[in-house]
Amino acid sequence: MLRLRVPAMDCGAEEAEIRRALEPLAGIRALRFDLGRRQLSVQAPEALFPAVESALKGLGMPGERLPEAGAPAPAERVWPRMAGALLTAVAAEALAALAPAELPWRLAGMALAMLAIALAGLGTYRKGLAALRQLGLTSMP
Repeated sequence: MLRLRVPAMDCGAEEAEIRRALEPLAGIRALRFDLGRRQLSVQAPEALFPAVESALKGLGMPGERLPEAGAPAPAERVWPRMAGALLTAVAAEALAALAPAELPWRLAGMALAMLAIALAGLGTYRKGLAALRQLGLTSMP
């Protein structure tokens, strides 16, 4: 069994994209998605593992192999980045509320806001661009 951590996989739309991409590969017996942990388990012959990884990479969702079941998966370090995004957003709001309404102060506030967005949600923009390249935008329920 191939176990992968796919950082870009976190919702049903990506699960559907992965299913469609792996569907043509003969020999896959089962797919198991754990969206909360961003993990994918593929029951297939070992010779098929590189093709699975290549298909994921083609979707813009490369996976990293995980150890066999039972071994701990590497933890995702999201909290430091999210804390930085929160502090930057608070600084942008404080600057907008307290600084004079002159252009340099407004530009500084916008720069801080853009930095907060980049820290918190750049992955979402990357996934959107990858979906556009694949012409695979889907509507969410």
